Amino acid sequence: MSHSEFIGVVMSGGKSQRMGTNKALLERHGKTMADFTAECLTTAGARQVLHSVPFGFETVASNQIADITSSLGPLGGILSILDYAINQDIKTNFLFVPVDLPLLKPQTLTQLAQYSLINENAVTFHRQPLPVLIRPSLDILKTLIEITDTQKNLSMFHFLDKINAEAIKLEDVDVLYNSNRPEEWQAVLAKLKS
Repeated sequence: MSHSEFIGVVMSGGKSQRMGTNKALLERHGKTMADFTAECLTTAGARQVLHSVPFGFETVASNQIADITSSLGPLGGILSILDYAINQDIKTNFLFVPVDLPLLKPQTLTQLAQYSLINENAVTFHRQPLPVLIRPSLDILKTLIEITDTQKNLSMFHFLDKINAEAIKLEDVDVLYNSNRPEEWQAVLAKLKS
């Protein structure tokens, strides 16, 4: 197995409270954000794409994995996917991508996957906790369980620090612009039309 091989994960587990509607179902050029993000992952080289969905969400497809607990934010999705990977003895990298990046480009994700060829640690971009590429291990899962059990600091940055994640430079930070409010979404749609 090449270390650049990865499974993509569309992180759709948020509550979308500020947006007022499920961000995964927002449409960008006729595709839902969930489909757009999955397509970016596939184009970037994902051998498979999984969807991380909220706790209690009815799983309707084999590629959906629901959070095993609620109210943990992105860490809940990562915990659930890594738990699944270890239980299934999956040793490939997982690339976790939030569903609310409407300007995302596949090349951005490829950059993270390629970096894994020279680095064993988790990798993300400077000052950006997501997307992140992680190779499942019991040590990382134990660290994540410790963080989520105490619920003292559920920040992605805290988790990434604890697992010694590498941060690499991203030239075009606009591709990681996330839209959390209706007015931000409308601004993105206007930008995409121009």
